[in-house]
Amino acid sequence: MRVPSEIVRLIVEEIEDSRSLVALSQGSKELQVEAERLLYRFLTENDGSRSFRCLSSIKKCPRRGEFVRVYHVHITAHKQRRSIWNLIGKTLPLMVNLRELVFRYIIGAAPHTTIIPRDYTPRLQKFAWSGGGSCCCFQDEYHEHTSQALKFLERQTHLQHLYWQPSSAVEPIANPVPPTFAPHLDTLIGDIETIRTYLPGRDSITTLQLFTGKETRCLAPDLSLEETFESLSPQLRRLKYLSIQPWIQPPLIDTSLQLITPHLHSLETLRVLSLTDLEIYQELPKLKNLKRLIIIHSLLPNQPLEEVKLIFACVPSLIFLYTGQEDIYGRDCESKYKRWTRRGMASTEAVLTHITEVHSKKSKGCWHDAIYRVF
Repeated sequence: MRVPSEIVRLIVEEIEDSRSLVALSQGSKELQVEAERLLYRFLTENDGSRSFRCLSSIKKCPRRGEFVRVYHVHITAHKQRRSIWNLIGKTLPLMVNLRELVFRYIIGAAPHTTIIPRDYTPRLQKFAWSGGGSCCCFQDEYHEHTSQALKFLERQTHLQHLYWQPSSAVEPIANPVPPTFAPHLDTLIGDIETIRTYLPGRDSITTLQLFTGKETRCLAPDLSLEETFESLSPQLRRLKYLSIQPWIQPPLIDTSLQLITPHLHSLETLRVLSLTDLEIYQELPKLKNLKRLIIIHSLLPNQPLEEVKLIFACVPSLIFLYTGQEDIYGRDCESKYKRWTRRGMASTEAVLTHITEVHSKKSKGCWHDAIYRVF
């Protein structure tokens, strides 16, 4: 008696071990297809050599490319003699169902290497481009690749998440892109130039992550941060989630929070590196709808209850306060938070409900999980 294919798929989907899936793929044709459907769904391998072997297997059997939903380009060099970028150019068009594409470092690509085929137009939901800065030794090559990425972006009409953090040496786009670009964009991540380029006129964005500090692009001399936020006020008013954090290292003085808070009328979650007493007293009370406050590097004393109670007193709408330390640069290390909650909605008294430990694991299909996390 033949088992229906739907039942086979449900059984195979219960298998989480990659080795078991590989072994299963050596069986019947039906088992092979269902096992490969899971094996090739998330291609997030950082190692160049393993990524090369995986792409080679897709080239050998194009059917496997149809299973890929998430592809993160490698960030370490490969050992094979052949060019991995030629291989990417041949296999990327086979990923017709791709939904997430991430470029972090462009390794081993010559200036005129095609990193994204011109006729490749998947219906992406998430796209990330970063990794320039001090890690980019060949600026001419990087600028050419960034230009390719921009042209690719123009064809992505279904994009919902955009992570755009190019090298600080990359010239900003002169004018904001029209709202017709990615009309369904919900999440925007990048420096102030990214925000200035992609946020204007886009009322669909409710989640914003702003990078500040070293290796981020600065505004033109004739533009001020205050004027920029003022011009973006209609869109900032719609934000539900905002994160402000350094890209490489914190700036000596960061005025982003005090300049942006007057426009955050709908904000429910705020994530910041740290808070000064002045910001607690003057800026937090402006956030009338704030429910969750996340302080990445908490500077609270060993007996923080009084400080926590002060924050709750300054923000009557606040429900949860997370304090702790997190690896903001995306390395794989443990991140720990203490979660404080108000004891009764009308009370300023706070109680430590439990310790929340968040690990920056490389989960399948994660969207820069170590950098971007919404509680």
